[in-house]
Order: sequence, then structure tokens, then C-alpha cells
Amino acid sequence: MKTDMPVHKWTFADVEDFCKLKIPEGLYIDYKQDLPENYQIAKHIAAFANTEGGWILIGVREEREKPVEVIGIDIDNVKSYISKIEQIVRDNINPRPKIKVFEALNADNTKVVIIIVIPPSLEAPHRLLTKDEIFIRTGQSSHSENQQNSNSENIRLFQFKDLDYLYDSRKKSVDFKERLINSSFERFKNNVALANGNNTIHINFSCPSKNIAQVINEPNSWYIKNSTFFFFACPMFPQKETLIDYSRISNLILDINQKFDFINNTLPSPPSPIEGGYSLSRNGKNQKITESFGKNWLYVDVCDYFEINEYGVISLIINANNDDITKYPTWHYAMATKGLYLTKLANQLIKNLIIIKTLYTDLNYYGSIDLRYFINITPGSFAVIDVELNSKLKNNNIVDDFIAFQEDISLIDFTNNFESIVTAILKRFFHNLAVDEIEPKFIDNYIKETLKSIE
Repeated sequence: MKTDMPVHKWTFADVEDFCKLKIPEGLYIDYKQDLPENYQIAKHIAAFANTEGGWILIGVREEREKPVEVIGIDIDNVKSYISKIEQIVRDNINPRPKIKVFEALNADNTKVVIIIVIPPSLEAPHRLLTKDEIFIRTGQSSHSENQQNSNSENIRLFQFKDLDYLYDSRKKSVDFKERLINSSFERFKNNVALANGNNTIHINFSCPSKNIAQVINEPNSWYIKNSTFFFFACPMFPQKETLIDYSRISNLILDINQKFDFINNTLPSPPSPIEGGYSLSRNGKNQKITESFGKNWLYVDVCDYFEINEYGVISLIINANNDDITKYPTWHYAMATKGLYLTKLANQLIKNLIIIKTLYTDLNYYGSIDLRYFINITPGSFAVIDVELNSKLKNNNIVDDFIAFQEDISLIDFTNNFESIVTAILKRFFHNLAVDEIEPKFIDNYIKETLKSIE
């Protein structure tokens, strides 16, 4: 739900301000003066998880589905209430949905509003064990759709009355997500092409995934010869309601870039407006190489692109080799461009994971994230841990010309177990790039030091 302040920072007064907006109960929100009995609270949590997610505010009195008074819960009861909510979810709903519970405390530390955040679930439909019912959120209330077949072991294999819309809406949402990611990739290609005289730009890789189509080489085309790192993150089921007002993204993307230094040159212009968001980009040509090999060898050696849009898609595309090729003699050029600098890529990957954690929670999104990275690798590349060529590892030539990684990550799990999840992703990242000989202790220490330096 889109608000001016992240829900994890809310106080009692912020809840009062929110309730003054008189947002009625509906698809995304429900108000409760006190904690309902087990069946009722389980029904609402399951219904939100089965549909598009939502919030339950406990400690708010409503009339005709609109909030009229923020009463709060006595602080002495809060701990037992939260424990009871967790037990209700654990014992009454199958499969168990993920939830996040926050406390909005008043100024004199006597009252709390409990805010239950329920993301849309990848495991829907969730059913109530007590009456074998499935609930969906449609408007002002949670409606029940009884199971047509009583075989609970195969419940996910059977059709449920009037639930086709759930699967249809999820499919439409997934298709929309793919369009958002593909559009971002196309903008990157167009950006590089425009920077080089509107010539056709091709990226020399083969991708088995439908997300980035294979590009066929054509005569007289311009190529990105360097290895390229692609990173995309997007809510698993982007909804019609945007996560962020596009007008805020220009300043947001500048703030993020200033902190994390993705596009590390002084930009000649502000972020460029795109469909529902903004982007930053940098393109550079190596003139020394052009002079040595002739105009037909004009070379795009730096292609960095960073984008955020209103639906929460984060895209980062950067050169994976050393982007300061001009410091090397021309004869050293081939070797310099084939060193894949893993610490640089790992550092950027960690930065992106930090952004996922902070940006989405600040936008009140706690659902699952579709996380992807791709690396298009120049043939003959080798892994380099340092920025110096003499640190090349033994027997670590990278035989793959394309590496793809995709994982669905629950943001609730991600925020609760951030360092361990980052460690697992980085270990797989290094393994995919043929550097198993790096000691695990090195990776663990590297992650800790990098997180400390960034945060």
C-alpha cells in the first residue's frame, strides 16, 4: 500500500493521520477494534494472501467500513496478541502464509496499533483447516468459495468455484512483469544505439530464457564486445496500483546512485524520463583502440544503465570488464578486456541486494521478489579477483558464454535473514564463474566487509 512513510517506521500518530484519510475497507485494508476470534482473523489473513495482499489494522474502530477512531491496544497485551496471531496462522491456515507484524506505539508508551502486513502469496490458494474453506478478498469483505472436491491431499489439483479469476489475474500479472523487464532491456539497447549514431546495437549472447531474446549478428552492426552484467528485480506480481509515484523517482534514483556509485561519472544531464520512471546511463568509446584499428573497429567499452519505474522494477546493466581500458597499451588491450573482475561484480550485486531490501520495505512491499541476473561473457574471459591482472587465478578460464540466475525471494525472509541469503547468492555467483577454489572463509569475510562499508 502506497503511503508517505514506510509502515515499519509508523507511530500511533502516523496511524491517526492515515485514518483521517478515511480509506474504506476493501481489497487492500481491513480495520479491527480488537483482535477477532481465531476463525475471523485467520479468514482475513488467508483472503489477503489469496488475492493481492493487504493490511489489517488492529486497534482501529470503524463504522460503515471507514475508520472513525484509533483506540489502540493496551501495551501490556501486545506481546500476547502478536503471539496469538502467529499461532493462528501456524495452526489454522494451510499452506501457512508469510506475514509481517508491526507495532505503532503512542507517545506515552501505553497504547499500540498492531499492523499485520500480508503479501500476495506464491502458494495460493490458502485454506482454513477448521471448515475446509478458501477465502478471497473482493471489495468490502472476504468471501468463501467452498472446495468442490474434498480430497485435501490433492487440493491444489482441483478446480474451485469462481476461483478462475485468481489464476487468470496471476497470469496477467506475470505477463505484465515480463513486459516491464523486457522494456527495460530494450531501452538499454536503444540508449547504446543512440549514443553511437543511431546505429543498430547487438549484444552477442544466446539466452535460453524468453525474458531476453537471442540477438542475431548482422553485417555492419555495432557490438558491445565487453562482458556485460544484467541485474533485474521486480515484485513477483506487480499490481494495477503502482508502488511509487513516478514523480518521486528522479530524486530517488539520484540519491541511490550517489550512495552506491552505479553510474560513476559526472552526468551531463538529469535522469532521463522513461515510461513510468527514470533512468541514468553512461556510454563511452575507446578512441585509442579506434585509432589503432580503424573506424570499423569503433568500440563501445562502457555501457552502464540504471533504471527504476513506478511498479518497482529495478534494472542495472554495467560493463563487467575493466572499464578504464585506456590505461593499458594497445597491445595489452585483448587481455585487459577479457579479465572479468569478480570483486567489482560481487560488489555491485551486494549493492543491488541492499537496495532491494531498503527500497521495497520503504515502499511497504513485503511480497516475493523476482530476482534475476545475467552475465554475457566475452569468449576467452578469465576470472580476476583483484583489479590487477597479475592476480589472475589458476585454471579459472570461464567456459560459459552466458550465465543466468533467477530466484524467487520472499522479502519477509530476505529482511529477516539478509546476510545468510546474500552469502548463498554470492557463493553461487562465484561458483558459476568458475572460481570454486576461493575459500568459503574469503567469501564470508568479503561479504561482511562489503556490507559494513556500504551500510
